[in-house]
Amino acid sequence: MSLPSTKDKPPRPAPGAAAHQVERQAVADPIENLSRLTVTQTPDGCLMEIQGDRGASIALLASAEQIDALATSLDDLLSENDAAADEVTDGASDAREGRP
Repeated sequence: MSLPSTKDKPPRPAPGAAAHQVERQAVADPIENLSRLTVTQTPDGCLMEIQGDRGASIALLASAEQIDALATSLDDLLSENDAAADEVTDGASDAREGRP
C-alpha cells in the first residue's frame, strides 16, 4: 500500500506528547514522513516494511496480536479525530441556526 505524501502535514509529536502540543522546530527535523508501508503475511508473522520520504527504511516482524493492537490503536486515534471534527461541525451548525 502506498501512502499519499505528507510533506505539507504538521510534524509528529515527541514520544509522550499530544498531537496538539507539537510546534514546528527551527532546526531540521530528523524524523522522516511516512512514504510507503507494505504488510506481507509470512509463516513467522506479518512482515511490515516502512519507508520514509528521504529513503530510510525498516522491516519489522509482528505477531497477529501485535498487528491487532496496532490496528486498534489507529482506529481509536481516528475515532477521536472524527469525534472532534463532529463537535466542530455540530457547533457551527448550532451557531448558524441560532442555538447556543
